Amino acid sequence: MPKNHMTADTLQRMIDVINEQRTWIMARFNPKQIPYLRLIDGNITAAYSPSLELKVTVAQCGYSKRQMWTIPLFRLEMSVRKLSADDRAFARRVKENAMTTSDIERVILDATYGVVNLELEDNTYNPNQL
Repeated sequence: MPKNHMTADTLQRMIDVINEQRTWIMARFNPKQIPYLRLIDGNITAAYSPSLELKVTVAQCGYSKRQMWTIPLFRLEMSVRKLSADDRAFARRVKENAMTTSDIERVILDATYGVVNLELEDNTYNPNQL
């Protein structure tokens, strides 16, 4: 199966869906190279990446308003690859830039190690509506 890379269009689609589904979190792209730590061959290494920022806009699920998570794009890519390997239909939707709200929720949940569950309102999102 071909590798599915998350393109800039796919990332923008994810941001648009998160922001348009009237959720409790607002998303934005941060192009600045943010440092994060990676475990490579048993060694902790600093790396730099642009990121997806998620900011709580309405206190919910035990999170206070203005709490923020910064997810390196590398981590989102890893989640997309992992989910694509397990789900051919998901991989096809990523390739076609037609991810559903459920797909986006799965990527964010995996990329944040189960910490952020978006709870988007409309799981029947149609990417052709944008």
